[in-house]
This record gives sequence, C-alpha cells and structure tokens, in this order.
Amino acid sequence: MTRSEEVLNSSGGGGLFPRLQARYGLRSDPSTMEAPFFPDAQRQHALETLRHLCGFGDLALILTGARGAGKSRVLAELVRSESSRLGFHSLPLASLTSVSALAKSLLTIAQISPSHHESPRDAIHGFFRWSETATRRGQRLVLLIDDADQAPSDVLKFLLSAFRKADASHAAVPVLTGEDPLMTELRQSSAEEAGHSIHLRPLTLIEVRDYLEPRIQAAGGNIKELLSTRNLARLHELSQGNFGRLKRLAPAVWLDLATPAAASDVWRRQLPGLRWSALALILLGVSWWVVSKQYETVSEPSQFEQAQVRERKTISLGPESPDAPRVSVSAAEGEPLVGPASSLVPAPVSAAGPETPDDSQPGALSAINTDSAPAAIPESRDSRSPATRPDDERVLDKDAEEKAADGKSVAESEQEPSEQEPKEEVEQPSGFSPASPGRFVTAAEAKAAGGYTAQYIAGFAEETALEFLDRHSGVDQLRYTLSERQGRPWFVVFYGRYESLERAREGQQSVPLSLKGQEPWLRPLATF
Repeated sequence: MTRSEEVLNSSGGGGLFPRLQARYGLRSDPSTMEAPFFPDAQRQHALETLRHLCGFGDLALILTGARGAGKSRVLAELVRSESSRLGFHSLPLASLTSVSALAKSLLTIAQISPSHHESPRDAIHGFFRWSETATRRGQRLVLLIDDADQAPSDVLKFLLSAFRKADASHAAVPVLTGEDPLMTELRQSSAEEAGHSIHLRPLTLIEVRDYLEPRIQAAGGNIKELLSTRNLARLHELSQGNFGRLKRLAPAVWLDLATPAAASDVWRRQLPGLRWSALALILLGVSWWVVSKQYETVSEPSQFEQAQVRERKTISLGPESPDAPRVSVSAAEGEPLVGPASSLVPAPVSAAGPETPDDSQPGALSAINTDSAPAAIPESRDSRSPATRPDDERVLDKDAEEKAADGKSVAESEQEPSEQEPKEEVEQPSGFSPASPGRFVTAAEAKAAGGYTAQYIAGFAEETALEFLDRHSGVDQLRYTLSERQGRPWFVVFYGRYESLERAREGQQSVPLSLKGQEPWLRPLATF
C-alpha cells in the first residue's frame, strides 16, 4: 500500500475511515485487519505444505502468485506458528545484489568470519555444509527471500545450485516468493529441477465474502449492509480476487466512491494480455492450415508414381491334376508370393534341371521369379478346387513337401516374437528394506490393485514419508510406496483405493479430521 493510500484509508487527516465510522458506526477499519489468518483459497494448504517441507523436505520452495495475493502474509503465519521448531532467517534484497553480498549475509547468519583465501562461491557452499550440522543438532534453518523476482536471477540460481549440491534433506531450505514468471525464469537455464512450486490463486466471489465477514463483525459493522449483493459483486469485480486491491478498494465501494471508470481501468490493464492471447490463436490457426495443406499434397500420388505401376503376370497354383479346372493368381513381377505356412512347397525341378532352393532360408520358399520357365506351386491344404499345372511340371514327393512345410513353420516361428513372455518389473531397488513394513506397499501391488487413490506427500527421502505417517498415526489407511523419479528413489504417501475418480472425490468428504483441508492429488494407482 502506497503512502497516498495509507492516508486515504487512515483514521486521521481526513481519510475515508472517519466517513466509514460516521456512516456505518465502525469501531475500526475492516480492510486493514490482518487477523485472523484466512485459510480458504488453498492458503491453509500452502501453509501446511511449507510447514512440512521446511522441516523434512529436500527441495527448495517457491511461493508464487500475483502482487497482492498474500504471499508475505503466508510467510508471516509460517514464522509465527513454526518459530519454535525451525530457525528462520530473512534475506533482504540488498543481500542478493551479487554473489559476494549473498556470501557475506550467509556468513553473518552462521557467525563465521570471512576468510581472505576463500572465494564468495566457496563461502556459500561452506554455509550450506555448516547448516547440515545445525539440522542434526535439532533445528533446521530456513532462508526466507520475499519478492525474489526482483533479485538478479543469476544470484538466485547459484543459491539454489549450492543448496542442491549439499545434503538437501538437512541443509538450510531456501523459501522464495515472487510473481508467476519467477518459476519459469529459474528453470530457463537449468536442466535440474528449480524447486517445489506453490501457487496462490485469486479469491472467488464467495471467498471474498468469507474473508471480509469476520473482519466486519469484529469492527461492529452490519454484515448484510456492507456485504450486500451489489457491494459484494463490485468488490469482487474491481479487486479481481486480489487481497491488496480488495483492501484498497473496499472503503471506496462502501462509500459509493468507486466509479465505473475503475472497472475500465481494470479492463485496460488486461488488454495487453488479451492481445497476446489473440495473436497466439491466430498463429496457431495459420500453422494448422499450413500443416493441413502439406498433408493434402503428400496424400495425392504424383504422375510419376502412377506410371510406375508394375506389370503383373499369371502363375498357376495347385497340385498336378489333368482334369482339374485352372486357377490363375496375379502377382507383380519380382514380388514374393506369401501364403500360410501349410501352402508353400519348394519350386519343382524342371526338365532342364534348375537348382533346388535351400530349405534353410525361408525366403527361398516364398520368392517366385515369374521370368523363369517353371513356376512355384504353393498348395492350399484345405482347398476343395485344386488347380491344374503345365504338363512339363512334376509333383514333388511327399517327403519334400513335408520338409518345405516344416521349414516354413520354423521360419515363421523365428519371425514372430513371443508376446506371452511376461516382462519382469522391478518393484524396488535391490537391498531396500522399508523402515515401516506394516505401512509399506510395493509399487507392483499398488498398480495391480487398480482404481484411484489420494496422494498426500512425496519426497526423495524415506523420512519424508515416515514423518507424515507419524504425524497422522491415527489414520490406519495411510500407506506409502517406493517408485522412481529422475533416476532416484521417490517415496509417496497415499490414502485409500477408489473405483473411479468420482468416487475418489466423494471419498475426500469422509477422510479423518487430521487430513481435512489438505487437498491431495487424486491419481490412478496404475501410474505408480
């Protein structure tokens, strides 16, 4: 809130509060009340995630949201509720102007004098190694960086890199806040994972009412009058569900000072984003049109391809029978004639003595050269209309026919891969033994069960899952399993099994009280 807005809403100096007091009889300004903490709009879920991962996680934490979304308020509530268990240290933006300034601030936290023979980068790595010992002594350190999107990105990336190179499950945890592009910026030049992102979304119309109602009641105001349908709709429309805008605009709405021009200003601020969205849609349509034209061009055969149609000749099939009707089959010149295994026999020996094909090569049984004098004689065992052959062809003996059929069967068995061999699935790394066998389920058992489940927490360290299970020891249906992520073991804690996604959503209404409000990830068991 700027200085002019503070004066506008202040109780002295002719601000809006005296007019609110005179019109509605308020004891204090509801829009300036920080307490109580607002748990809806996933704020409580974000707070619980920060509490758990700051104490037992192995990832950096990045809290994102629009300016005024309440990120600083969530950090303040985290410090208030967890200061006895965690050691919080705030890094101002002045300490992030360069790597040297960052190293100086971190050494001050560790109460270590800087060494003239040590570079700033080595000093930062040394700080994270020192923080591991502090965690093992009983208190883990947390580095709070508010408005991190205003700091140089190279300094932030080096800080996160130094954290990942240390023992991430015990080193000091960086917690960064910033607007939505912060996460994308940190991932642009790094193939490694930047950290765990937690997003704060805008308030809905009902959540705006739930946020203001206890504050108006504490200030002694009339809830029905201040939160009438008209006032509530204007508060939500002008603030766009943003805490900062809501605090600034609420007094003006209640005093009927918010003109429609304010709504036009909001539209004007949104217009650049809409222009980019329209441009993206136009480019997408043009690219689709170009690709469709290319497919149409490829699908039409050229005149050259049509001219290359090969001449087909007629060959005779069937056993020698002078009285049988003649059946002709058309085959392209130089093409193999392939049939069932029982219908292929070697080419006959002509009067001129042609070479006998090699039975060990299956291709020799199916390739028929129509330019040679004698033709191959494939025979259909179940044919009821045998065809005649030229008089100069002779029938092979029974042994040769059976040998050809056996050779073809062997060739087909070599060409057809076995589809019934089960693939071995590695359920867990060799040598792994779960610390809590009664709560552990292998990934193969989870996949075989099928259906859906609710995932509550996951991490690279087994302690992450065990701590969550100990914290909710009264919930017998909580289980954990071991899968793989980025080539490392990945421990997942989940609750229950449901036949469908809709059943899983309904099942969240009846979970134990300790799991209420945590908004788990509903996912198929087959994806473990």
